[in-house]
Amino acid sequence: MGARPQDDRDHEFEEEQSSPLSLPRVPTIWSQDHVNLLIIALLVLAIPSAFVSPLPTALHGEDVRDVGVACVLPPPSNDSFAFTSFKRETRTVAGQAHIVLWPEGAVGFDSAEDRRDKLEEMRLDANVSGIYIGISFTEPELDSNRSYTGKRRNGIAIVSSDGVILEYYKRNFIPSIDSIPQVGGQAPPSTVLIQLGTVSKPRSRWNMTLSTMIGPDFAHPFTNLDTRPTLILGPARTWQLHAGRVMIEMARRRADELGTTVLWCDDGEAGLSGLVGQGHSGVQVGYGSWVKRMSVEVPLNEARTPYGCMGEWGGFLAACLPIFVTKFSLARFLDCIDVTMARIRNWFNRRRRNRNPRPNFVDI
Repeated sequence: MGARPQDDRDHEFEEEQSSPLSLPRVPTIWSQDHVNLLIIALLVLAIPSAFVSPLPTALHGEDVRDVGVACVLPPPSNDSFAFTSFKRETRTVAGQAHIVLWPEGAVGFDSAEDRRDKLEEMRLDANVSGIYIGISFTEPELDSNRSYTGKRRNGIAIVSSDGVILEYYKRNFIPSIDSIPQVGGQAPPSTVLIQLGTVSKPRSRWNMTLSTMIGPDFAHPFTNLDTRPTLILGPARTWQLHAGRVMIEMARRRADELGTTVLWCDDGEAGLSGLVGQGHSGVQVGYGSWVKRMSVEVPLNEARTPYGCMGEWGGFLAACLPIFVTKFSLARFLDCIDVTMARIRNWFNRRRRNRNPRPNFVDI
């Protein structure tokens, strides 16, 4: 048989070189209805971001109230004088703040009697100033016989004029950092309803809910609350700046997930402190007591966010929604991968042949 005409071979060679950088076309396995459903699902998932403001709510307005919050960070002192230092600093900021927080392990109680006496002192101060004080402490663990076990518990008590209204014990520890033997708490975080405003003017008073966690507890899900907290008290103590940045970022994420704000108070070395979540972002490095303002909705919004209701499962289901609505089965997905890999192999083979073109033989 005679050789193929030279014009045909040249035409075929030009077709192979026409688009050397274009990837092969993968056969579509989605119908137009599937594409439309996918677009709708992605638009629905994007709706929440349209209602999230990067800025905090204005402090003044018809439906908001201005609340002062403070973090008490006195200069480092001898442990035996720690309680006195924190008490003095609390009195200093009491005239500017409604809620005051002490950092993690601010004071150590030596016994049940020592705990009772010191908390009573702070109750009297709270009664005089009309404030709420988050006192973070460590105390000895006692067994059923009221004997000291050699371990300590790390907790926080919110004290008002009525005494201790909420108590929580740290549940998670960092083994290489927490050198003192400690025992974790068992009870999950809870909330407490408080009232702020002028007592003599009942109509001017408003409600808000408080909750609390301690340090590393913010790295874990926070979905067991029955209502949305207005403010979460977060005492902490970190050991270096990088750790402080990581932990305050975890607190920020928990606040955004729950639609709330965290008062973060860290007296560790180069610790970061501030209000985070709901648009708040300013932080302070190192010690030095401070007061900041935040706004509270009136009436109180107690509705939980989707994350607060479903936790991590909510995010998982949201991520799977486009797959479910498009009826995109696993088998079809694997088929698509096989076809794509085959086409890519063919494309590389053509590229290799283009680099070494065939000799142009002409029959005589």
